[in-house]
Amino acid sequence: MTTSNRLAHHPTFLGIGAQKCGTTWLHSVLQQHPDLSLPRNKETHFFDNEANYSHGASWYLEQFPNDQPERLRGEVTPGYLWVAPPPKNLRFEFNPFRSRTPERILALLGEELKLIVMLRNPVDRAISAYVHHASKGRFVEEIQNLAKFQRFGIAHMGQYHAHISRWLDVFPKDRFRFYCFEDVRINKDAFYKSIFEFLGVPNLNNVKDDKPMQLFAKYQRTENGVLVSEVFSKQSPKSPLQPGDIIVSPEEIEYLQTIFVEDVERLNSLEICDLSRWKSDFVSLA
Repeated sequence: MTTSNRLAHHPTFLGIGAQKCGTTWLHSVLQQHPDLSLPRNKETHFFDNEANYSHGASWYLEQFPNDQPERLRGEVTPGYLWVAPPPKNLRFEFNPFRSRTPERILALLGEELKLIVMLRNPVDRAISAYVHHASKGRFVEEIQNLAKFQRFGIAHMGQYHAHISRWLDVFPKDRFRFYCFEDVRINKDAFYKSIFEFLGVPNLNNVKDDKPMQLFAKYQRTENGVLVSEVFSKQSPKSPLQPGDIIVSPEEIEYLQTIFVEDVERLNSLEICDLSRWKSDFVSLA
């Protein structure tokens, strides 16, 4: 597709992932800027969902407010990052339609698109994803089971280097801005300045930071594993999560460390952001 055939007033930026890395909060932050226009609801899933994609470009543009023509359009769909087939050690039925997401985005939105990627220690991300799915009642079998991390792409989504490498096959590195969730939480003002500068809009000094991260249960990592301290009413009645439960054992944490370590080392070699805050799980980063 040539530039002249691309969408008029098309999105100029996308937040592409990763899931459970603060993208709901990112969407809320970007929505507050008077020079940006995002869909009211996060996650259009246009480019990574075959049914949505079949509706065509006009459907996609209908997801954006049509009364803000002077604003830069963009959206946040964290599933867009999830594009590489799973490695042999992860048994998961990967939808091959996902693998061409970067190419579809390039064809419709062009090579000048700006791409935002938020990453998180993949062990913590996998735990958060498990809590998310469990709170929705999607795990009704025995909770202490390594296979739970094979389901719903929980472990596969944390193979960041594999997914980012696919994206870098399509878009040059300078079209991306990478952030580590752990750094953003510590210095949000620096993040605001960086992200708005990247998007080419003035900085905001009055960002409302009261949009909570998606939270279904409070938990903490302890020497005995991941301990649930509190659950909230919005979780499914089928949820197996209960206060006082150990929901991820030390052995399961070690399993996650093992399946992520090689990918993390490759990711670190890309030098896209400082991964040193992950060193408690990956000693090679120390």
